[in-house]
Amino acid sequence: MKSFIIFVLVVALGAAAFFTRPSQDDFKRYVVQYQTRDDHNVISTAIDKSIAQSFADTCTIKDHYLWVNVEKDGKTVFTGAFAHWFSHAAVKDQLHKADQNLDKKVKQLDQKISTL
Repeated sequence: MKSFIIFVLVVALGAAAFFTRPSQDDFKRYVVQYQTRDDHNVISTAIDKSIAQSFADTCTIKDHYLWVNVEKDGKTVFTGAFAHWFSHAAVKDQLHKADQNLDKKVKQLDQKISTL
């Protein structure tokens, strides 16, 4: 009985991933919204919108049935799953910042220990 329930839950999760994966139009809307999020001027909004649309047009969408990868120049830059977009560059930047913060904390601790 447990196996059947687990199987049903796995099928439901797969169906949810399949039906909620974002499309190419969703990616274009996401990029335009992200690019124009801080614009307060009509001219800058128009410029940023055209830049975002040209960026989205040069990307390649690869559908994997449960998720979508967006590639630019052969590198995956975004992954879409469950109606959300995940930026690979943003994740790398956040990890790099976290690593730098950790290094700073370690150096501070080392200095405190050496003064004792």
